[in-house]
Amino acid sequence: MTAPSLELETVVDGTAGPVVINLIGDWKFDNASGMEAALQELKPPRAHRVEFRSAGLDHIDLTGAWLLYSKSLELQEDGYETGFTGFRDVHMKFLSHVIEQPVAGGETGGDQPGVFTSVMEFTGRGAVDFVRELGEMTMMAIDGFRRPSALTYRETVNQLMDVGLKAIPIITVMSFLIGVVLAYQAQGQLARLGAGAFTIDLVAISILREMGVLLTAIMVAGRSGSAFAAALGSMKLNEETDAMQVMGLSVNGTLILPRILGLVIAVPILTGLSNLSGIGGAWAVGVLLLDISTIEFSTRIADAVSFGTVMVGISKAPVFAMLIGAVSCLRGLQVTASAEELGQLTTRAVVESIFLVIIADAIFSIIYTELGI
Repeated sequence: MTAPSLELETVVDGTAGPVVINLIGDWKFDNASGMEAALQELKPPRAHRVEFRSAGLDHIDLTGAWLLYSKSLELQEDGYETGFTGFRDVHMKFLSHVIEQPVAGGETGGDQPGVFTSVMEFTGRGAVDFVRELGEMTMMAIDGFRRPSALTYRETVNQLMDVGLKAIPIITVMSFLIGVVLAYQAQGQLARLGAGAFTIDLVAISILREMGVLLTAIMVAGRSGSAFAAALGSMKLNEETDAMQVMGLSVNGTLILPRILGLVIAVPILTGLSNLSGIGGAWAVGVLLLDISTIEFSTRIADAVSFGTVMVGISKAPVFAMLIGAVSCLRGLQVTASAEELGQLTTRAVVESIFLVIIADAIFSIIYTELGI
């Protein structure tokens, strides 16, 4: 690891030129003491401007960026103008992150915002970012629908295979086991109240209205949402999306729209299979463990479940699919710098997809309840 150091260079421009400070070596946490020593010894001559330049800089992290930015603020207090030039993108991202953050011990003194103010500020920024990103997601989808290409249909079929067909085993197994757990636990609790006969009703309605579609969406978000974000992020890092645009191909039409369409078509089908598997798990518990005959089980299901009950769950699936697809594609296309950012945005895509799915499910539940559906 190269020790950090500074090299002063006066660039003459007319009568008064800027003082250029060339950064050399590794400005990382492991060299913190060396960085502090180099900055403390720095005493540039009086000039109109002081520029920190990445002449021989090998690596920099947040520690080096903080120390460098703090020194620039000290120079500004002494009457200098400061700036950063010649930094590569991989280095500049650390400085950009530090510059956007407030520096402790500044001129604001002890006037720190209260907890309520901080919470409201955080909530407001989150709401603004959410609305802005929701608009971006909507525009991507609309643009893809307006200008579909021949590749769109072929890629949609491929996505149906990956998102739908290949997900059937894990979805059905998971739903079957959830049905087993729900039936077993519900029977144990209802039997204490003398209402064990309603176990089938409870399990069937809960699976068809809520659990089937919700668990399917969560599984799809974790499985396919992460895959979308990672694939698109990798293409961004490898500049494949730029190459597509040079070739005249629409990124929205060939990459985003097929993925969203594939989810919109596949998730309702997977939800139907999930519902059947969940009820199959309840049947296994009822017939094999609770001495309920298949005929009695089928009769209870027919009495408790209506077509409207089935459609309540199925109707949520396309909305959940659009949310998962839009968020995952958006986060994937936001990757710009490194593999580390790719991992962070992929994780963020999954978390945000599940969060939005749960919010949408709560909204659907309130609406359907108020409408008496």
